[in-house]
Amino acid sequence: QEGSAELAQIFNGKNIFDNPKPTRLLKALIKISTSRDDIVLDFFGGSGSTAQAVYELNKEDDNNRRFILIQLPENVSETDEAYKLGYKTISEVTKARLTKVVNSHNQSIENEPNLKNAQQVGFRYYQLADSNFKIWRGDFIENEEDIIKQLHIFNSLEKENASKEDIAWEIAIKNGIPLSSKNQLLKLNDDEFYLFPEKNLVVATSSISMASAKEIVKTKPASVICLDSIFNKNDKNKTNIQLLFEDSEINFHTL
Repeated sequence: QEGSAELAQIFNGKNIFDNPKPTRLLKALIKISTSRDDIVLDFFGGSGSTAQAVYELNKEDDNNRRFILIQLPENVSETDEAYKLGYKTISEVTKARLTKVVNSHNQSIENEPNLKNAQQVGFRYYQLADSNFKIWRGDFIENEEDIIKQLHIFNSLEKENASKEDIAWEIAIKNGIPLSSKNQLLKLNDDEFYLFPEKNLVVATSSISMASAKEIVKTKPASVICLDSIFNKNDKNKTNIQLLFEDSEINFHTL
């Protein structure tokens, strides 16, 4: 009942989730089993009670715990209050609760300037999805026509409907960047790049000119990864940019 009352307060009195865990109990368990910078993992995220408990406990004891919640996109029954409010899956409820909790927490920080060392908080929300890159299907090749068709498909490695940011994140994650890492959009001349400071990695997914490449060199990244398609089959430009980075001792790769 305590957990239900907490959740109803967040959602304007609506009972949108059955038997949510009470944050008071979770805070007690987390407090005795974690230290300052630990990560709390909940494989059954539910309505997000564990995350709220982490936020509140950090605020109370000035620690920096983080959390990972995992929740399958289980459908909500059409007769449930959550469905009537527009939430089609449990994971949508999880996301909505955390958004409301984060906004409330950050607002309280702004209203209490004397609150000791309190920090603004937030969270990232990821969904499992297919790769943004095409997969070579050798099992369907039976003749020369099939090979030509596959080669035509692979004029570019990335899928046509993939967003530039999603591609950049997939490249970064496959190169060891943690999901919690910060990223920064760099706008140089008419080009845009994604910088992942944790490993000093720059990813180019839309375009790159020699002028922009020279600006990137000034930032001294450890690595630069580009989609091969952004060179538009201009091998001369690609080679010149590659040599520029390599001469500056910057690892350069294309996909």
